[in-house]
Amino acid sequence: MQKVCPNADVTVDRFHLTKMIHEELNQARVSQKQTSQALNLKEIYRIFDG
Repeated sequence: MQKVCPNADVTVDRFHLTKMIHEELNQARVSQKQTSQALNLKEIYRIFDG
């Protein structure tokens, strides 16, 4: 951005900052849930196989 507009000031507004944080947290939550479900399935298979 500095190459295109060298005199521009970078500003951060609360809405977009909050949106970015929520998106990252949601992505982490979904990833954690998928990992948990995969581990749970492995445990179920282990119980019924063994």
